[in-house]
Amino acid sequence: MSRMKILLIIRWIARILGAFLILLIVLLIIGEDLPRPSELSNQGIGMFFCLALMLAGLILGLTREGAGGGLVLAGFLGFALLEGEFPGGWVFPFLPLCGILYLVSFLGHRLLNRKRTAG
Repeated sequence: MSRMKILLIIRWIARILGAFLILLIVLLIIGEDLPRPSELSNQGIGMFFCLALMLAGLILGLTREGAGGGLVLAGFLGFALLEGEFPGGWVFPFLPLCGILYLVSFLGHRLLNRKRTAG
């Protein structure tokens, strides 16, 4: 299998996973009553911001993998630092995985395009 096909498979896995995570987060937001910002501690506001950053990265990553993957990983790192540990639950490991897949797709396509133009 060619490198281009492998990168396309990675891109589509990232997009499908990203769409699933977007849907899951939106359903969580709809299903739960969101607290008012005045009710949250500074840590809670920061964690909410990091979750919003991850959601924005997932959405952006559907069309712009590099920027989306960077936002997802930055939001996840911020969330983990505020939490003080790796976030628990079954969904959280999929967030950085999606960000990494977005970045692998972006960087892989960029490297292949450089080789084509150089050679």
